[in-house]
Amino acid sequence: TQREQLKRTIAKHLNPISGTKTLVFGDELDKTYHVKYAGRIPLNQMPNWFDFTIPFKMSNPYIIDTFERTLTGSGTLTNLGNVETPLVIEIEGPDENPSVTIGSETLIYTGAIAEGETLVINTETLEAELDGANVLNNITGDISAQLQPGNTAVTANSNATFKWRGRWV
Repeated sequence: TQREQLKRTIAKHLNPISGTKTLVFGDELDKTYHVKYAGRIPLNQMPNWFDFTIPFKMSNPYIIDTFERTLTGSGTLTNLGNVETPLVIEIEGPDENPSVTIGSETLIYTGAIAEGETLVINTETLEAELDGANVLNNITGDISAQLQPGNTAVTANSNATFKWRGRWV
């Protein structure tokens, strides 16, 4: 009875209808895999125990850094992964025509950010929003800029925060 209950509990957690799951291995806590259950589980039953192998398929081609990295103002962003990775830039108001430089790429927002407002630039989704309103037309520069593996110098005012996660293949 306990074995059957355990099998149902495992099946509930692996339900492919519930979408993508995160998988982190104990020997690599800094890497997160986004997976879906795929296939059948061959079950090897013994009188007091059973073992099985769970087939997973990655739903994202990248392994993602478990921990989000942040830097406020100018400095160096370190992409610990082995492929380029997107970043999110948040600029708090008040500011007028702020700019940030990522490596050799400069992004400029043409306009004012009022006190209490936040400009969010997402280089993965290619979106720029000022308190939820689309302001992509006010951005000049390559909004698809990505962090290359290793270190990238950035220049920004102290009201700008960079957020990113390393990626591996």
